[in-house]
Amino acid sequence: MIKLFCFIKKNRLIIFVISLFFCMFFIANKTLSSSLVFDKYQNQARLNLEKNLSIQPPYLSENNSITFTQRLEAKDDAAVRRRDAGKSGGNNQCQSGNSNNIPLTALVPDGKYKVLTAQGFPTFWFYIPYFSNSQLKADFSLRNLDDGGYLHKEEYSLVRTPGIIKISTSKSLVTGKNYRWIFKIKCNPENYSSYRYVSGKILQVNLATELMSPPEDPIARARLYARNGLWSETLTTLLENIGSQEARLQMTQLLQSEKLGDISQEPLVPCCTPEKQLDSSINSNSY
Repeated sequence: MIKLFCFIKKNRLIIFVISLFFCMFFIANKTLSSSLVFDKYQNQARLNLEKNLSIQPPYLSENNSITFTQRLEAKDDAAVRRRDAGKSGGNNQCQSGNSNNIPLTALVPDGKYKVLTAQGFPTFWFYIPYFSNSQLKADFSLRNLDDGGYLHKEEYSLVRTPGIIKISTSKSLVTGKNYRWIFKIKCNPENYSSYRYVSGKILQVNLATELMSPPEDPIARARLYARNGLWSETLTTLLENIGSQEARLQMTQLLQSEKLGDISQEPLVPCCTPEKQLDSSINSNSY
């Protein structure tokens, strides 16, 4: 012990330096470890932030977004029923398949406007919220308001998954004629009060000269249609090119501008094969 004490006393400076070195090494090691842990969490936080930002649709400036322009002849005194206001209670097959409680909705402009189209066979778009264990039946009719005759009246079977569907007419519209369309779902075929429906008007107009040779690019084409107030062509062009990120962004902002933003992220689902042509001479509980 005496020898050890003498050794320590004699070499205390060396021992102090060695001890100081180990202390500094220990502190540096702890600092490095803490820094690595901090960097790890910082990188993870950055990745999480980038991931969260990546699922948000990029912003389109006002200069790039498609702006829909309503034409004077689209103004209509009658209100459009573009959202079903009823509740499907009781014994019926219509059960909402979305958590946002979005009702049956027609994808048409907001306000008292009829849809304008330059096409003889326009496409109609609807959001169906219902999930059913059995196939739902739906009717789509198109009636000439001048003579009251039906241009189109057919029954369809719907798919079981909620989403956006499209329906096209079987006969061509006549330019300058006003038509009333009704799309209704038979939640309980034996009870008319259970039917859910939306309705509105459509008018075929003459094709403007600048639209006779539309651009091949779908975004440029949709922008041209929107500038000319052709809702059916504008929406159809964007939805049929929804695989393109820009088309999806433009479609989202277009629907948001018409207060339909809650539907913009809903999927497109296959529909619809006509099952039978309904008797056009019978007004089967038309609303």
